[in-house]
This record gives sequence, structure tokens and C-alpha cells, in this order.
Amino acid sequence: MPMTRAAAALLFTAAAISQASAEPPLPSGLFRIGGTNIRCVQAPCPTVGIVKLGPDGRPGWPIYSGARPPRIEGDAAAREAVERNWTLQGCVEVEGAFLQPATFEVRRVVGPCGRR
Repeated sequence: MPMTRAAAALLFTAAAISQASAEPPLPSGLFRIGGTNIRCVQAPCPTVGIVKLGPDGRPGWPIYSGARPPRIEGDAAAREAVERNWTLQGCVEVEGAFLQPATFEVRRVVGPCGRR
């Protein structure tokens, strides 16, 4: 039995939705940037990074870590706060989003960690 155009369109749409949902969305919301308080016995160790805060305000595992922060977008004060806390392994909470895995946008600096 031949497939109708409507049935073909429906199958195409279902396949496109399935494929689009296969890639997880990039995280956004509240994050801690800087020291992770994770100490390891063996390298590599995510001692500094970007950690997503859960709905209860608790930090999860680092989403990004490394010797240097990802590319930071935002105003000069936001970029400076991230750079300072990354270098000194301090901790600052920000509202932001990953625009791509290696680019993070700081929308607002909330303040030092744990002071909300």
C-alpha cells in the first residue's frame, strides 16, 4: 500500500523530533564558578570549574573544569569576577548559561558562594 504525503510528512516530523531531542540541552540557571572543593589522589582532578546548582541550591559535579575557564561572555565586571575566582580558586555564584560547551554567558553575578 503506497504511503500518502501526510503519512510521509508525519514520519519525517517524528524522525526530526527524535533526532533533535537526542542532544541534551546546554545547561542554564545558577552556577558556582571557581574552586570545587574536590580533592583527588590522582590527576586530572577538577579542583576548579563550573558547577550547576540544583533546585535545592546544592552543587552538583563540575560541568566544566580545566586550567583556564571557558570563553566567558558578559560585561567586564562579570568576566573579571570569573577570572579572579578561577585563578584564586575562590567561589562566586552567577546566573548564566552555556551557549556551547566552551562558551559560558554570565547574565548576572549573584555574589560570593553561600551568601544568597
